[in-house]
Amino acid sequence: MSLPSLSTSRLAGQLRYLLEERPELRAASVEALRDRLSFEDRCARARARYPLADDAEIAARVAEFEDRVGLEAVRDARALATDGAVVPETAARGALGAAGDDTPPWLFLAATCLFLAGVTGWSVTLALNGAGQTTWTGGALLGVMALAIGSAIWSRRHSGTW
Repeated sequence: MSLPSLSTSRLAGQLRYLLEERPELRAASVEALRDRLSFEDRCARARARYPLADDAEIAARVAEFEDRVGLEAVRDARALATDGAVVPETAARGALGAAGDDTPPWLFLAATCLFLAGVTGWSVTLALNGAGQTTWTGGALLGVMALAIGSAIWSRRHSGTW
């Protein structure tokens, strides 16, 4: 039974990761890259089929799996990976900013609303019961929450993704 070969896009993503991890492979031949990607693909399939096997058993079982990485696909994937034309899969959230912040804006609004509700509750407790352990603890927690929200907003502001 012949397995379908991996898509060029998927190979380009794997190749980009491999070249970041091992920059010396940038000068490797397409054949050497194909051999490496093929070996890693077969190892991954062996790991998936035999999840409890140790490294030695996985290495012995790699030969059980058919090669599905084509030379032409690796050639095309290399062109995509080195040209920067590979578009990473986007998550359901927005694109990452310069600082890698992908926090949705509604989360800032929700955190701010919870903080304001906490301040209101703390103020009512302080007015009704006076200063005590409850108000000191609540005040400290509100202070920490304010610092967290402030640093998140600061990070978001400097990521350039508003």
